[in-house]
This record gives sequence, C-alpha cells and structure tokens, in this order.
Amino acid sequence: MELQSCKVSFPEARQDDLCLVFGEFKPGELPLKRAAIKTEAGFEELDASMVELSGGMLLSVQSERCCDSALISRPLGQRSEELENYRKRGCSLRRNGNPNSNFFTVTATGDGTIWIRNGGDRSLRFQTPDGMTYRVCAGYTEALVPSNTPARIAPTQVLLDLGGNPLDFQVSAAHVKYGEGPWHRGGLDCLSPGTRIDSHICPVFCGDDCLGVLESCSGYFLDQPRLELLDIKGYGVSRWFVRNKGKTPLPLTGPGGRTAEVPADNQIYSIEELGAYGEEEGV
Repeated sequence: MELQSCKVSFPEARQDDLCLVFGEFKPGELPLKRAAIKTEAGFEELDASMVELSGGMLLSVQSERCCDSALISRPLGQRSEELENYRKRGCSLRRNGNPNSNFFTVTATGDGTIWIRNGGDRSLRFQTPDGMTYRVCAGYTEALVPSNTPARIAPTQVLLDLGGNPLDFQVSAAHVKYGEGPWHRGGLDCLSPGTRIDSHICPVFCGDDCLGVLESCSGYFLDQPRLELLDIKGYGVSRWFVRNKGKTPLPLTGPGGRTAEVPADNQIYSIEELGAYGEEEGV
C-alpha cells in the first residue's frame, strides 16, 4: 500500500491503529481491499485473507511472520514479546452467508483503534466486542470507537404488518427504527423462490441495511398461509414485532421450529411475547 494513500485516507490514525479499506461486494472476492497499521515511522501494509465457512465469511488481518531462523528457533517461552506484537497488529471479522448482508462482527482486535474506509457503493455496519454498532456510509472513513457518536447506531426495532394477500405474501409492510429514533418505512425483496413451491424468500431492508430474512408461505397449496423467520439474529442486535391487520390468525414460525399464532386483532406483539422465538435461539 502506498504511504501517500494511507496518509490521505487515514489522516487521524495514531500509532497501532488498524486501517481497513473495503470495496464493493463481489461473490467469491475479498471485500477487504487494503489493510495497514500505523507505526511510528508511518504506515505498514498487512496481509488480509478471506475464507467462506458454513456460517458465512471470515476476514482475517495479520502481519507477516518473522523469517529470521535464529529468532524462530527460540523456545516459545522466550517469544512472548513477538507473539504479543502479532496479536496487536491483527484483527478478524465475520459476516453471515447472505450476500445481501452489510453487517460485520469484529471478533478480535489489536491494541489500537480500527478505522474503516468504505470504498464500496453501500453502507457497512460493524459491531465491536464491546457491543457497539457503527455505520460507515459509502465513501466515508470512520473510527470504530464509542466517542465517534455520529457513526454509532442503536439496536434495531422491526415491526412487520401482517395480513397481505393470503395467496401471495403475508407481510403487507415493514417499519424500522434505530433505538428511540423515528420509524422508517422498510422494504421486502420477495423475488426469490422459497423452499416450497408456494413460498418466497423475503429479505427485510431499511435503506441499504439488510436486517433479516423471512420465508412467506402462501395459501395456494397449504390449508393456511404462514410466515417463517429464517434468520433475524445474524444481522446485528434487534427486536422484532408483528401486527396482524388481516382477518384471520397467521402462524409464525421461528428458526427453532416453534410456531405461534398471531391474532388478527391489529395489536402489536413482540415475537418473544408470542413464543415463536425465545432466548435459547439467541434473541
């Protein structure tokens, strides 16, 4: 990485800060385009790698290993300083397997601040080990630290209005807010066929944030239509609510396989309250 490029992209970085540059999402390609650490002398490039696992994507950033044969041959007990140096010069991040997801969990960090430069075309969200979540908009550079309040975002709340066309999609509208902020109109992309001939996979969006994935089962070949929550915990801390504005109760199934009916009374229920999704499933 060119020294001048780092100075321009991360002018406020301090010694031991990790500086990561993300690009656009392309299947099978490493989304992390550059990685560097700020040193006393300037910036030093780090190695970045990606592995696709059954649970999604793992990104890893590390420094090159020492190749001095005299140092390598030392007993492990005498290499604590070297090992500590490797630890503070690296980090790792995970993302679930949905290519629509813009949410990363930072699972390991060094001693310095992590800086993110978003060179892609949509915003990215990062949850750090202290539980804080940050948004880095396309074209922006942000530090993942609690003092960076403009980039911090509160846990998400999602309200699904049920009672759509029973022969098509069961969700008529989605409403989203972050923390105690205002409600925003969410959206569903229901173009993908589901696991059954009468169903569709429906990612839930708010702007360019993908917040969860549902499966809407119609009444074409079922005695009763239903809605299944395929994954709502792999997209950041969130709480989900449902409101049945239709004329008949609608079964709601959680990832653990438990099903509960949403009464057709136009009242708002949390999914925990209904019992379709509980603490043992990660909510």
